Amino acid sequence: GDTSSGLEKLLLLVKDDPNRARGLLAATSHISRLDVYDASFRVVGERIITPGAFVQLTFKVRQVQLLSGSPARKEQTPEEVSAEAAADAAFLESKAEVEDIPSYQPQWAHAPYWPANRKASWWCVVGDLKTQKIFVPPFKFTDVPWSNPEAHPNRDYRTYKLQFQAPQQVGTYTLHITFVSDTFVGEDQSVYMTLQVDDISSLGADEQMIEDDISEPEEDTLAGQMAAMRGGKVKKSPYHGSDDEESTTDGDNDSDSDSSDSD
Repeated sequence: GDTSSGLEKLLLLVKDDPNRARGLLAATSHISRLDVYDASFRVVGERIITPGAFVQLTFKVRQVQLLSGSPARKEQTPEEVSAEAAADAAFLESKAEVEDIPSYQPQWAHAPYWPANRKASWWCVVGDLKTQKIFVPPFKFTDVPWSNPEAHPNRDYRTYKLQFQAPQQVGTYTLHITFVSDTFVGEDQSVYMTLQVDDISSLGADEQMIEDDISEPEEDTLAGQMAAMRGGKVKKSPYHGSDDEESTTDGDNDSDSDSSDSD
């Protein structure tokens, strides 16, 4: 592939110009490509995706050296698998779009002609192959850690997520997820994923009640505003009083006014 042809050219250069080859090797150690460790569609607290549900696209990515292959995956113990699943669940239920890594230190891209230090960034673009349309608005992300299996043998990647509303129609959707680099030319990555939308009747009665509650976002959130524009149901924001409270307040004000008038 491209990596092997690059290595062949570098080996030829080592023979012809060793000094230049050493400079190129030093530069390539700071040039990365994105490695997609995993990606999935999930709905918080649900085992299936139903029409109109709010879906989380989560993806785990890391940077690897341009001329190296993807690091081999270490076989995990049951305890390590359980710990990773717990970390994934906690991040999925949080409001953060980027997983917090306390030990992360900013890493700069190799950009010798850029006027300042530059972080490598990517755009996540989700498209529908059948309709040839953008399925989810592009999402920009950065601060992707370099793979370091020795320092982080079980989790040398970072998890990101973005939320969107599932289609209203039951069916199977083949989506093309493209990660477009805004730093390294030609280092885009793509994966194909299947979004399966099932009818709510596939859930039990108890699960359907939970699904209805999950599918109604709060009115103050972006998801709630999008749902309201589509004519969907939204939850009353906890920051606003209920209609009953407003009616009671209005009633009190009217009583006060009447009292003042009688005085």
